[in-house]
Amino acid sequence: MKYLKLYENFDKEQSLGEFINSLSDDEYVIELTNDFIKDIDQSLNLVNAVNLLDEQKKKQLKARIEYYLDNGFIDKDVETSTSVQITEKYGKNVFKSFLKVIKTRKFRKQSDSNFLTLYITDDEEIKNQIRLFKSLEKWYDKYPKSMYVGITLDGHLEYGFYTKGVLDKVGYFKLTNTNLKLLNKIEYIKEDISDLTYKDIVLYGKIKKDLLEYEPEHYNNKSGVLLYDNHLKITFSDLSELYDNKENFSKFVLSKKWGKKVLISVKSQDNLTFFKVKIS
Repeated sequence: MKYLKLYENFDKEQSLGEFINSLSDDEYVIELTNDFIKDIDQSLNLVNAVNLLDEQKKKQLKARIEYYLDNGFIDKDVETSTSVQITEKYGKNVFKSFLKVIKTRKFRKQSDSNFLTLYITDDEEIKNQIRLFKSLEKWYDKYPKSMYVGITLDGHLEYGFYTKGVLDKVGYFKLTNTNLKLLNKIEYIKEDISDLTYKDIVLYGKIKKDLLEYEPEHYNNKSGVLLYDNHLKITFSDLSELYDNKENFSKFVLSKKWGKKVLISVKSQDNLTFFKVKIS
């Protein structure tokens, strides 16, 4: 694992600036670092700017990066939208606790135009699980059994509670290739995203927005656009046999900026026609 190797090799002979520079392909690390060096001469390169920080700030920055590499997300980017007041310390722990609960539950996939993929659980044991974690106990009385986790169209992970058709967001943070590895530990999510990078996730979000607007001629019903096994799928029922589905879908795809970056498949079974898009 790339980041683990770098982390283990970080010693006194390597400056903090050099260590961070070795992680420069991770935009979260750079974003976090920029918060610390924003008041330093902007003409300096990353290594020199970091090394000019005072010792206290270096320790703080190093601790934040280590936390991110160990846990897959940065606590300062966990935003809350519920009425419950969450301190920074509480925010650090809430997703880790939430993750421990959802890893053991069975989820159903649900179509939602705001999410690339969305998973919801209705499980009688959820309430008992929530009770076990201090960071989640404030929700114990409010939510009896439903939780959700999803990837938004703009490449963020969102999680929270689900009640009466309403998603009540608890946390929300930007995905990276690092924390995608965290999600791949959850079996029902891994099935859909195991081969995807962060850039793939963002591209699929753009593709889904366009696929939601795809309208072939003469059909009865249309499904939502769902992510399955690293590809997107949309289904129509009772499409007209006079309509050249593959040719027209190809024209639609090629009219989009992402059109040359994907492979498509159009197949029919009984009265259903399945349109699939996969990044090539």
